Amino acid sequence: MVAILVVATIAVFLTVDALVRRRAVVRHPVRAFAPAYVREALQKVWMGNAALQPADFTPRADRFYDEGHTFVELAPDGSVSVGIDRFLREAMADFKVYGLLNEGQVVHRGDAIAELRSNGRTAKILSPVDGVIQQHFDPMPDEGVEPPLYAIVPQNLQPHLNRMTLGERASEWLQTEIDKLRQFADTVMPKPALVGATSADGGVPNDPLTNTCNEKQFTNFKNSFGLM
Repeated sequence: MVAILVVATIAVFLTVDALVRRRAVVRHPVRAFAPAYVREALQKVWMGNAALQPADFTPRADRFYDEGHTFVELAPDGSVSVGIDRFLREAMADFKVYGLLNEGQVVHRGDAIAELRSNGRTAKILSPVDGVIQQHFDPMPDEGVEPPLYAIVPQNLQPHLNRMTLGERASEWLQTEIDKLRQFADTVMPKPALVGATSADGGVPNDPLTNTCNEKQFTNFKNSFGLM
C-alpha cells in the first residue's frame, strides 16, 4: 500500500511539473533577435558615430552567402545546411517563421522555402539551391547565431555555389548590403526625425525597421534584398 502511495505521489508531481513547464513555454515564447539592434546601430551612424560593419553580422568563413540572404554550409555526408543569415534576421527583427517544407519535398533555386512574418508583414525566403529536403530544424533559436532551417540533399550544386560569396567576398558583399540598408532607412526614418527619438528609459524605440515602413516601402525592402 505504501509503495502504491509513493508511486502515485511521484506521478502527481511529474504531471504538475509537466504542466508548469508547458505553461512556461506558452508564456515565454522564444524570440530570434532584439528588435532594436539594427535601428539602434543606424541611429548611431546618423548621430555621427561608428558605422555598421560586416563583422557585426558575424559571417562565417565556412559558409556561402546568397543574394537572398540565405547561407549554404557543406556537410561531410554531401548534404548542405541552408538557413537565413543574421543580416536579414536583424533587419526583420521581431518575426516568426512559417511555411517550412516537409522532408522529401523537391526544391529549386528561387522557390519559396519559408516565410518571415512580423506585424502583419510577410517576406518569403527563397531557396539558394536545387535539391530534396532531408530535414528541417527549429526556426527560432537563441540570439546571436545563424541556425540552419534545413538539411538538403543538393542537386547541380556547383553552379549555384559559384553565384554566392564566401570569406572576404562575403564581407565585401555585406558592406554593399549595409549601404543599401542605410539608404532604405533614410527613406523610412529621415535624420531630422531621429533627434530626441528616445524612449522613456533613454534608449531607442523598439519597433523593427521593417515595421516602421509602409507597404510600398516594405515591397522595396524585399526587392532590394532578394526576397519575395
